[in-house]
Amino acid sequence: ADMMPSDLTGIHIYNAEKRSFELIPGPLFADVVLVDEINRTGPKTQSAFLQAMEEGSITIDRETYTLPENFFVIAAQNPHEFEGTFPLPESQLDRFLLRLQLAYPDAENEQSILKAYDHPGGGHSVTEVKEKLPQTLIEQARTQAAGLHAAANIYAYVTDIATASRSHHRISLGLSPRGTLALMRCARVETALRGGEFVTPDDIKAVAKAVMAHRLILTPDSILEGLDSDDLITHILDSVAVPKA
Repeated sequence: ADMMPSDLTGIHIYNAEKRSFELIPGPLFADVVLVDEINRTGPKTQSAFLQAMEEGSITIDRETYTLPENFFVIAAQNPHEFEGTFPLPESQLDRFLLRLQLAYPDAENEQSILKAYDHPGGGHSVTEVKEKLPQTLIEQARTQAAGLHAAANIYAYVTDIATASRSHHRISLGLSPRGTLALMRCARVETALRGGEFVTPDDIKAVAKAVMAHRLILTPDSILEGLDSDDLITHILDSVAVPKA
C-alpha cells in the first residue's frame, strides 16, 4: 500500500564516476508483469500503469522509454475484501483486455494442490525454464489472428452491442471504443483457436462477458437489486439482432 509510482517505473540515479544520470529500471520494464492485489496500491501508484498499458512506454523525468514489444500486465485482486483497498479507476480498467473470475477448484484439482503443498517446502520449488516461447511464433500467431476475415455486418454487430450498453437503463457507463476494439480482437483469437477462417457472431458472444464485464458501470439501483455485469451483458446479447450469414 505504501508503494510509489517510481517503485514501478524506475528512477534516474546520479553516477558520480560517469558524472551523469543512469536509469535504474523498475519492474514494468519486462515482457510480463504480474501484479498481485493491485487494488491495494493507491491511485497515484495505479496511475503509473496507464501510459505503460496504453502506449507501451514509460516517461521518467521527461524522458520516454519504450517497453518490450510483448509487454502486458496480469493483475489479480480480491473482490471480497475491501478494507485498505482502492477501486481501480475506469480509465485503468478499460486498459485491461479481459477480466477472468476464478472460482473454487473442483475436488480433483484441490486434491492435487494438497498433494503438492502438504509437505515442507511443497509446491514452491522453482524449476529452470528449459524452453522459451520463440518470438517468431508469437508474431505468427498475431499475424494469423489479424488476418482473419471479418465481414461488415460483424463490425455492425459489435457496434450495436456497444450502443445497446450505452443506452441501457441499468448501465451508467457503457462500452468504450477501446472496449469495442478489444471485443473484435478477442473474437479474432477465438476464431483462430477453433480453426475458423472468418469471425462469426458466436465468436463475439463467446468472449463478450470476459471483455465487457469490467468495463460496464452499473446504476446504483441495479447494484442494490443484486444485478451484476454478466446479467446485463446476457440481456444485451439477447436483445441485439444477430446478423445473418
